[in-house]
Amino acid sequence: RTLQAFERRVAAEAFTSLFVSEAEVATFRAFEPVAPAESLGMGVDIDYYTPPPGIDRAEPPVLVFIGMMDYFANADAVCHFADEILPRVHEVRPDVVFEVIGANS
Repeated sequence: RTLQAFERRVAAEAFTSLFVSEAEVATFRAFEPVAPAESLGMGVDIDYYTPPPGIDRAEPPVLVFIGMMDYFANADAVCHFADEILPRVHEVRPDVVFEVIGANS
C-alpha cells in the first residue's frame, strides 16, 4: 500500500509514466486510470545485431539475460532459470551457455 500511494502521488505530478510493456501499462491504469502512461517496449534491435551473411552464429549457443541484477525480480528470474529451466535445456542441448549481463551482476 505504501508503494502504491507513492506511485499515485508521483503519477499525479508526472507528465507521463513510461513502462516496458502494455501489460504494465494496464496494471498501472487499473489503479490510476486517468494518469498518462505509455509502453516503450524493450528488447534488442535484431536487424542491427544480426551477423552479416557468411558469419556463423555463436558457438556454443548462448542464452543471455540482460538486466539490473540488484533488482529482486531480475535476480529471482535468473536464479529460477538457472535452477529450473537451464537443466532441462541442457538435456537437449548440453552445449548451451547462459550469460547474465547487467549492472551489479
